[in-house]
Amino acid sequence: MKKYIFLTFFALTLLSTLSSYAQQEVMAQRRGNLYGFYSFDGEEMIAPTYNTIKGFSEGYAAVQLNGKWGFVDKYGNEVIRPKYVSVHNFNNGLAAVRIYDKYSYINKDDSVVISANYIDAGPYNGGSFPVKKETGWGFVDKTEKAITDFKYEAATPFEGGVAMVKLNGKWGAIDIGEKEITGFIYDDATEFSQGLAAVKKGDKWGFVNAEGQQVVDFMYDGAGKFGSNMAPVRKEDKWGYIDIKGKVAVPTEYEAASPFSEGFGLVKQDGKFGFVNPQGKVLGKIKYKAAKDFNGGKAHIKLKKWGYLEPSGKEYFSRVNSQF
Repeated sequence: MKKYIFLTFFALTLLSTLSSYAQQEVMAQRRGNLYGFYSFDGEEMIAPTYNTIKGFSEGYAAVQLNGKWGFVDKYGNEVIRPKYVSVHNFNNGLAAVRIYDKYSYINKDDSVVISANYIDAGPYNGGSFPVKKETGWGFVDKTEKAITDFKYEAATPFEGGVAMVKLNGKWGAIDIGEKEITGFIYDDATEFSQGLAAVKKGDKWGFVNAEGQQVVDFMYDGAGKFGSNMAPVRKEDKWGYIDIKGKVAVPTEYEAASPFSEGFGLVKQDGKFGFVNPQGKVLGKIKYKAAKDFNGGKAHIKLKKWGYLEPSGKEYFSRVNSQF
């Protein structure tokens, strides 16, 4: 009986170890002119094979081989073989991919959900698709029925029933029925996020809401989209953050600042990178040579080697000289 219990315990331990090993997340590394993927312990998961790689998005990284693009997952499995002329990152479970001279959308099973009828395509927002035909940008639904005219020079995804589009050199907001919300009066604009969009008039930026009301005056020299109820803003050459009410939450004291992602904003100070929370408190220290936004519960960071940072502040570094 004791022997049986011991063997059962050993088998379960081995199974758990193998399962854990099989699910190790990977880091990319360049050797010579090719990229491969390795575990944090330095174990080769995919031999150096690819000519170019992109960062991970929603657990998938785009990889290029002999001029064609595909995807690997975060565990180092080639899940979509390289066969596309170009690809965009996955967004809300779908990615725009180019087949010959036209774009379509695929899901993570590599099944086509929108046919290859478009000369360009933007990120999928979970509802409609911003796509471009010969006459310009417009939007289609999941059945590929046009929900706007194809006449715009540029377009951002719909969010909350509104989108920013560019016409005759100016940006404006429209609703899902193509009714003008603001008029085409802005020199530049970001997409709507959390019900607000950054807009530019002349050389100053402010924010409008989904009803077209100006909620933050044109007072900033730069601005980005909202995330986690925070938006980056710039005064002269320094960046900080405002909250969803337009109040300064993090003073403009940084050389650069990215939109918040998963509760943290990536900032740069004295040539180093780090992260701040909505109260402006730094997560650990601003000390990294390079860093990427939080994605999937971790942020990639670099000191001597690449690793990742958890929201708790705990760091993990690879044993290989990885790219990310």
